[in-house]
Amino acid sequence: IMFKLSERLMSCAEFVNSESIVDVGTDHAKLPIWLIKNNIIKYAYACDINKFSLEKSRKNIQKYDLDKKIKIFYSDGLSNVSENMAKFIVIAGLGGETIKNILKNCTWSEKNKKNKKFVLQPTKYDHVLRDFLLKNNFEIIQEKIVNHNKYNYTTILCEFLGKNYKNYKNYKFDKLYAFLGKIPANKTSIEYIKKNIRYLEKFLFGAKINKNTKYQIEIESIILDLKNFIKICEKNLD
Repeated sequence: IMFKLSERLMSCAEFVNSESIVDVGTDHAKLPIWLIKNNIIKYAYACDINKFSLEKSRKNIQKYDLDKKIKIFYSDGLSNVSENMAKFIVIAGLGGETIKNILKNCTWSEKNKKNKKFVLQPTKYDHVLRDFLLKNNFEIIQEKIVNHNKYNYTTILCEFLGKNYKNYKNYKFDKLYAFLGKIPANKTSIEYIKKNIRYLEKFLFGAKINKNTKYQIEIESIILDLKNFIKICEKNLD
């Protein structure tokens, strides 16, 4: 009997449009197994830094008789992932700071990065990851917000456009983009945006205590923009 993917992993699966993927931090290899069994991809590479996770992956792959279609191996991020393995790279279920460092430490050539799309799903510090993407020539193509175990996740589909890609230079936009990205203006996004507002309000409180007027104005401006985005989401409910 085939298992069902969680909403969190399903949002990653929905972005995959390729014959193969590399699943970084695969844990139990459920995503590549499900994608192959549903004829979405033909083969996959699944890697993890945790040897216990790799053992879980091995057992699951054998259970579904996919030894010849899924190759598992040890890798710290993308360190052991070759440039030519696949055009779709999935990095899901890790913190935004960790995903940022995985991309930052990637030694692939710009030419090879350009041929790939990345499905990224941070568990926290989403704004840190988006800020890195914006400033390092990755373009976010699409985002999807999902609720899993009462927690809101964003799944980001992006691609590397190279050093010739002209980043936005507007300071306010840069700061807002980190918290908003390309989140869809719908019902699912409302709680996610509210979570970001609560996060920013903590820093706003600190800025007021420390009488850091410049920082206070900056945070208030972002919060206002996020609240306006919520209003757009609510209008789309009508």
